[in-house]
Amino acid sequence: MLLKLSKNFLFIFSILLISLFTLYPSFNLALFGDDWLVIYRYVSDVGSISAGFSKHLHEYLSPYGPTQVFMGILEQLYNYNSTFYYITSYLLRLFAAFSLFPITFYLTRNKLSAFFAVLFFSVTTTGFDTTNWVFNMTSYLAIGFISLFLFFYLRSKEEERTIFLVPAIILFYLAYITSSIRMHATLPLLILLEIIWNFQERNLIFARKSLVRLTLVVVTILFIRFTGASFGQPTEAADRFREGISTAKLFLNQGRYDFLAYPLASFGSIFIPDAILPFSGQVSSIKNLIINMVLPILLIFVIVSRFLMKLTYDLKRDFFGILFALTIVWTIIAIIFYKGNISTFSSAAYNSLLLIGGYIFILGLMLIIKNIKLKSTSTLLILSLAWILLSYLYAWWWKPESLYLTTHRYLIVGAAGAAIFLSGLISLGKSKRNQITIFMMFVPLLIIHIYSTRMYENQLISSGHGQEIFNKIWASIPYIPEISKKEKASIFYFEGDGTNGSILHDSITFGFSPHMALLYNITESNKIPQAMDSWEDVVSAVNDGKILKKYGIAKDPIPIDNVYAFKLEGKDHLINLTTQAREKLLKVP
Repeated sequence: MLLKLSKNFLFIFSILLISLFTLYPSFNLALFGDDWLVIYRYVSDVGSISAGFSKHLHEYLSPYGPTQVFMGILEQLYNYNSTFYYITSYLLRLFAAFSLFPITFYLTRNKLSAFFAVLFFSVTTTGFDTTNWVFNMTSYLAIGFISLFLFFYLRSKEEERTIFLVPAIILFYLAYITSSIRMHATLPLLILLEIIWNFQERNLIFARKSLVRLTLVVVTILFIRFTGASFGQPTEAADRFREGISTAKLFLNQGRYDFLAYPLASFGSIFIPDAILPFSGQVSSIKNLIINMVLPILLIFVIVSRFLMKLTYDLKRDFFGILFALTIVWTIIAIIFYKGNISTFSSAAYNSLLLIGGYIFILGLMLIIKNIKLKSTSTLLILSLAWILLSYLYAWWWKPESLYLTTHRYLIVGAAGAAIFLSGLISLGKSKRNQITIFMMFVPLLIIHIYSTRMYENQLISSGHGQEIFNKIWASIPYIPEISKKEKASIFYFEGDGTNGSILHDSITFGFSPHMALLYNITESNKIPQAMDSWEDVVSAVNDGKILKKYGIAKDPIPIDNVYAFKLEGKDHLINLTTQAREKLLKVP
């Protein structure tokens, strides 16, 4: 008993220690951009905690309401101390990570596999913009809810106990209202699983129970639709679907079909962070593609998969032969994508990710076929692979031209699927020793993600999203009490020195208006200060006001006294040029 507790403590302590080491730099990030916007919207729409439960619930049941309510409440607890927001995000990330333990352990009966799933998700670079854009932390909460939902849903099916559907449906409801924009994959995933389960069972009673489970899920979705606005406008999904079809038709008419490869390239970037790939620049020829990318990636994949085959269930040689043949076929397809779309798909990173994504997906499909009669194993493999792909397929369909790379927030749900998939491979080991060996095979992948995550965090901090730079710059902007009393909006012009564009954007202009509205307690939209980085826009705002429409302000010239100007030199040296700018404006004819 004591030994068991010691092992559990060691597992938990290891995850906390490694994840804290990985995520600690994020505590030095600053609030920026839409973080300010959602806090401002909370203040405008709700006010404060004292507004009461009913008003908060009404706001929560809207498309972006959960982020606004969450950030608004945190603002009342932390004020604008960015560190505490990112610590909260880290804790919610841990909640999402540990929520993978029940479902992984239930399907594998293997603590080492479940431990890996939790550890991988806690440190992965995949979907890291969910942390970077801290208001997205509600996605972690939703992933935690949906993972626990899947656990109870599976228990209801496996143990034939309807009672487990009660917590399942509650968790499903909470997941959807907390982050409906990240839950698009859930219903298609459940339908796919139920179809496969029915294929395995071929039992009328089981089919009826499947229908009951799916009916409860659909009824819950309809309940969410008709009791709130979590899904947005009723026509939004259909409009996006049609928009995606129109874009796809346009590309195909242009002879461009590289966008069809994007889902599998994104699939590859979920497992291997694009930033650490040794391949950069453009692919100059098919020969260059084959020698510099195809051969090394294929060689590594063949060696790893061959070794993996030896450690797992007694897989015959013909299995590996088929796997190798399919990877060759995929390699040819990838080369065709490159050759037919050189102008749009010549990036070395994109082509590498396409190869990696295809190889891993083929391996997953082969393992599903091999283990289709093993219900728990096949369920885990199908669930994880389908969850990864379906999690961003809707977003890709809406914007087919978008290739989502590793850190994109749309991939955060896919990261949960990847954690389960990799943990499933560990559980396939023929013996405990083999399982440990497979775990050790994946340790370099963990190290890659830890390194990539910390590298990305430090890059964000140095490029203008860090608190040190942010605080020093904003301390240089004088507090101007009369701004809140002016009848018209104030204009703040910012220019850089040609080397600090990212800092100018991340630390100042991105989210400037809601940030200023909060600092000066301005609630009237036509009086909220605006940031401009074009001198021509400033001149137009003062002379004829035409440019103001671009900023959501009525076309009415701004007084020169409402103009303030600053220049950023280096990383954090902000110079006040207001007097010179106003004198310059007076000379404009």
